[in-house]
Amino acid sequence: LAGTLALYQVDYDKATQAIEDAGKDLVLPPIVDSPPMSLDDDLKYTTDPVGGVPALTATFHTMTSARVGLAFRVDHVSRVQLFYLAALPDLMRSAGLYEDGTPLFADEMAERLRNEILDLSVFTSSDLLTGRVELVIEGAGNDLDETKLAIDWMRRVLLAADWRPENLHRLRDLVDQSITQLRQVTQWPEEAWVENPRNMWWRQQWPVMLHAESLFTR
Repeated sequence: LAGTLALYQVDYDKATQAIEDAGKDLVLPPIVDSPPMSLDDDLKYTTDPVGGVPALTATFHTMTSARVGLAFRVDHVSRVQLFYLAALPDLMRSAGLYEDGTPLFADEMAERLRNEILDLSVFTSSDLLTGRVELVIEGAGNDLDETKLAIDWMRRVLLAADWRPENLHRLRDLVDQSITQLRQVTQWPEEAWVENPRNMWWRQQWPVMLHAESLFTR
């Protein structure tokens, strides 16, 4: 066995040397005159506040649609209410609405959203370096009028989500769906989820992040 391994090592070294010799004749291209200094040097944006609230406005000249987002920090959620963070985006986005004494049921709301706007999203966003955790509501439209309508839908899910006892069957259904989806995550390809447990173990001293982002805590 030792003799076989020694012969293999000789052949391996010869092949390695041949690759290195071939690479010596390659001429590498020169570095560009103006290498990028950020993730997107050409992004046109401003950070002027809107109504006294910090805001980022970015413009993409090749796009005709627009997306508007609001981010609310959730740092001060009390410990006894932290567990709500796991379900909050779904409960806001998919429970239906109740406005002026009139319910808009979840299936009707979903159909209207498909017909009226490009997108309405509610989710949590976090930063592993700073500990920032935010609840984000985004709306998008294909033109100005549709974007304005998307903003109005954002207002409605913020202020009029149907969390009445009469809608309890829908709220329970959303929680059950969320639990089922979370339990199925580990059946996905590992590269799609394996970093989450690692990151949350690293930041386990941040309970807000755990309840908002951790696969197993949620």
